[in-house]
Amino acid sequence: MHHIQRTILGQLMQGESLRYSEIKPKGIESNLFAYHLKALRDEGLVLRTGWGAYGLTPAGKRYVDTLSLSDLKPRVQPKIVILLACHDRLGRWLLMRRKVQPLLGKIGFPYGKLHRGETIAEAAHREMSEKIGIEAELHHRGDGYITIQQHGEPISEVLFHLFSGVISSGEPLAQHPAGEVFWSQPEEDWSRDEMMSSMPDLLEAMSLSEDRFFLESFYDID
Repeated sequence: MHHIQRTILGQLMQGESLRYSEIKPKGIESNLFAYHLKALRDEGLVLRTGWGAYGLTPAGKRYVDTLSLSDLKPRVQPKIVILLACHDRLGRWLLMRRKVQPLLGKIGFPYGKLHRGETIAEAAHREMSEKIGIEAELHHRGDGYITIQQHGEPISEVLFHLFSGVISSGEPLAQHPAGEVFWSQPEEDWSRDEMMSSMPDLLEAMSLSEDRFFLESFYDID
């Protein structure tokens, strides 16, 4: 985004409705300013609130909420994801081998992103249908924050909501663009290299208590 547009948004962050003269940066020609103001209106971030006055649209308010107050540039935020920890009565867990970066080839619980406007329970049931294709009664078992680093650089930062369930019958969908879903072995080695580093800790957290847990963990991978 052009720095003049960021400056306009930065001014509009400070009020419900500001006049043209209040948001126009000093030293910027009127035609150039009008061009960038129109660009923000065309993008649906700014609207006219009255004669010669402007404010942020709902989309504009969502956008500025992602900006750093120091330089008005977008700040990278952790993803919010749903984890599905489902097993059958034989002790097998449903797992997913990721087919996309940043953790290509790693095995963990099926997962998906929370969509805007959804409750986490709605997201869990949607992901169950999309990623697994089997119905199950799901329970919100825990939440947490997981950071995975490679060579000292974060490559994955997620805030997760974990839902668990018991599956009585059915076979999972074999393929999805995000990964391949399959049943684990009854005596799975959760610490082997291709497993997500968080798997042993997630399983332990679920086993310690029936209460909802919170887990904050950091992992380094090669």
